Amino acid sequence: MDEFQVRVRLVAVYKQELIATLQLKGCLGSKPNDHFTLTSVVTAPQYRGKGTSTILLEFAKEWVKQYDARILLVETWENNIAARKF
Repeated sequence: MDEFQVRVRLVAVYKQELIATLQLKGCLGSKPNDHFTLTSVVTAPQYRGKGTSTILLEFAKEWVKQYDARILLVETWENNIAARKF
């Protein structure tokens, strides 16, 4: 990882329980790039389908805008049905 590249982990906590995480990778500093990549989204099984990951993604979109990113890249495997629905 170069000196400007960062990983950011957003978390959702409900009643003192970690229920979801979302991880981003991108560049900050004096040589930022114009995009971040969503590298991971994990939601506890009992909280899936309740909008938790959507809230984290909306927050992530606003967060990357603060760093002048034009793109939030999201990729998944073709057979990852849950991620493709997300």
